[in-house]
Amino acid sequence: MDLGFWRDISVVLLVIEAFVLSLVAGVIVYAIGRGITYLLREIPKVFAQIRDILAQVQTVVTQITDRAISPVLAVSQFIGRVKGIRAGIGRQLRIR
Repeated sequence: MDLGFWRDISVVLLVIEAFVLSLVAGVIVYAIGRGITYLLREIPKVFAQIRDILAQVQTVVTQITDRAISPVLAVSQFIGRVKGIRAGIGRQLRIR
């Protein structure tokens, strides 16, 4: 066995190693591409579900806040009416 034989064996092994590593890199790139395609197809569906849930939450929060603030608004409107009546009476009394 001379040196040429070992050279040929080492070249073949290096070529096989390079091929396997390229194949592994190719499989990884393919898997990433498939994953991105899947995400681009599924993300709009998930966002639509999230948007529907948030719309329901917004409706409930709006109803609750409207109920909570309605007594405050009623008192404020009552005070405004009283002030308006008082101002109207005051103007009527000053005119005469």
